[in-house]
Amino acid sequence: MVSSGIGEETYCPRNVIEGREESATLMDALSEMDDIIFDTLDKLFAKTGVSPSEIDIIVVSVSLFSPAPSLTARVINRYKMRKDIKAFNLSGMRCSASVVAVDLVKQLFKTYRNSFAIVVSTESIGPNCCIQVEDDDLGNKGFGLTRDPPRAGAKALTMNLRVLLPKVLPLSEMLRYKISYYRNKLTKRSTPKGPGLHLKSGGRAIIDEVGKSLALKDHDLEPARMALYRFGNTSSGGLWYVLGYMEAKKRLKKGDRILMTSLGAGFKCNNCVWKVMKDSEDKNVWKDCIDHYPPNTLANPFSEKFDWINDESMRFARREDYVPKMCI
Repeated sequence: MVSSGIGEETYCPRNVIEGREESATLMDALSEMDDIIFDTLDKLFAKTGVSPSEIDIIVVSVSLFSPAPSLTARVINRYKMRKDIKAFNLSGMRCSASVVAVDLVKQLFKTYRNSFAIVVSTESIGPNCCIQVEDDDLGNKGFGLTRDPPRAGAKALTMNLRVLLPKVLPLSEMLRYKISYYRNKLTKRSTPKGPGLHLKSGGRAIIDEVGKSLALKDHDLEPARMALYRFGNTSSGGLWYVLGYMEAKKRLKKGDRILMTSLGAGFKCNNCVWKVMKDSEDKNVWKDCIDHYPPNTLANPFSEKFDWINDESMRFARREDYVPKMCI
């Protein structure tokens, strides 16, 4: 947690607050999902004036929790939606699920025209917040500290953009990039990024590694970092916190195009492009705190005591060496 990039104001499930993170029950998981999904949908229906009975398509994406009956079924039953509603439940794709869900709706719209659709993206944290314990070669129990996901993420994104960008960027932009690429290659300088990139707020290491590989500035990475700091790693739901931050900071203007990129299990790398249709004055989830972001420092107050986590040579930590100290 010390080097995770998560701040002190983020949320955690009720069972974690009560000290039951290692013994979460099915009811804990269902209660967590009901609280966040139903509260969000209640506000959505009230704001838009759309009745639940008018919804034609619903997609729910929660990676780490796939109960039976499904979470989609719970939503349909709660709001008494129509029996002929097209319902989909996505799981197992982690942070990339939101873009997959949006694309699924896009494809369905080709068949079901003039329809209303809802995409619900969140993550089940309560039963899934414990660190996986394993044994080292000597039989000591501890947890692995691998550096592979950030590198895999950066590689997947690079391969993805090589295919995508020639299809979406104008010829002038591609020519400018090519000239800059070869000039900077000769002078060993960083290659400039393409316009309008929106990164998902995954783990701190992945955000930093992707930013480094694309030569992004702190200003470009700020929305993803702030969403992680304020709300934690919310998996597929993180994309919308990042987009909300950009709206709240008035970064999005009418006519802007946004390339939304998400990285997830597999290793998956998915993209979609949004066009801003109007300048938004609506308040969103950031309304109570946006004036305080970004904070002056993202330093964790416990970093001095647990800064050993940042040691590159530490690939395995014995649980017995630190758990007693943490409990004092």
